[in-house]
Amino acid sequence: MLRDPVDVVVDDVSSRHREVCRDCLWELLDGRRVHLHADNPRRWRAGDVRAVLELTATRLVDYCDLPAHAVPALRAYLDDLSTRDTLHPGSARPAALQKELDREGETFPEAITDRSRWMLAKTIYAAMREDGVDLRDPQATDRWAARFTQLSPAQREPILGHLATEQPGLLVGELFAADGIAVFVEPLPHGERTATSTEVLDDMLDRPGPELGVAAAMAALSGANRLAAILVARDSELLAHLLTVSHWLIGRTTTTRGGLVPADITALVHITGETTAAQRPRSPEEAPHSSRLVRIAEEVGLVVAGTPRWAPGPRLISDPEDVDGDVLLDLWVAVLDVLSRETWARPAATASENSALNAGSALNW
Repeated sequence: MLRDPVDVVVDDVSSRHREVCRDCLWELLDGRRVHLHADNPRRWRAGDVRAVLELTATRLVDYCDLPAHAVPALRAYLDDLSTRDTLHPGSARPAALQKELDREGETFPEAITDRSRWMLAKTIYAAMREDGVDLRDPQATDRWAARFTQLSPAQREPILGHLATEQPGLLVGELFAADGIAVFVEPLPHGERTATSTEVLDDMLDRPGPELGVAAAMAALSGANRLAAILVARDSELLAHLLTVSHWLIGRTTTTRGGLVPADITALVHITGETTAAQRPRSPEEAPHSSRLVRIAEEVGLVVAGTPRWAPGPRLISDPEDVDGDVLLDLWVAVLDVLSRETWARPAATASENSALNAGSALNW
């Protein structure tokens, strides 16, 4: 039986580095896989360290002591990959990764304790932990969620913090929480609770791994809302740009690290219409908007960086007008899921795209 690759590397590293917290390292790498769609735990590109620490500070549920253990565990892990020459060849240089960790690690202790940046699951499970709940006991977390559901809006506000203002639906919805995931649904009549959190989440999130965010967002859309979302997706300029770039990439040569070759970066800016400081941009840094479109297309499965050429991804479609609505919506929500995880500045979304993204904001994992 094949073992989980995250389990393999975590066991491997923690066996040689007794000072590393195995549980926290596992949470970091599993969270990176689930939320950042990084399936290979040995491949670390520039910006990945920052993304993982940002994810940890805002989203990952703390089962142990992430504020104290995250940076040391990540440092030991990256050092181990470098020392034993097991870092993926498509990764950034080890020295660059450690430098990125040094830089981001300085602000991490403050960032992870800033509750105004916490997302829903992190907020809910922190409250459970403060109440003495064993976060790994599904019955205990379900009982806490059931008690929370009985609270009045005024009683919920101090627990939810900034989320109470940003997502007022959380003040009245019914909470289900299990396995580090928290969702709010429309309350049942007379306060009835006919299923456990685990049963509800298993039903809603019926796809594992990287599809988790997409499945949850899809579950939030039904009836007229679902139809409206499909219509918005068909008219999305962002989706149209992603498809144009993806079809252009198919068959073109990749670098040995699975990226854009310099000549294609130069050509791509003419397709996307990006204005760059360099007259002939040759690196992703010189064409950030175009490179970002390629990265999103790769993350959502429109294209695959093969060797030696770009290949069609499992979600690539020809025309939004000619595809089944459910297929289109699956793709579009995947794009929104990527955008919602980005922490840097991005072009403003249309009003309809912002509305659809906010509609699923009460689903947070």
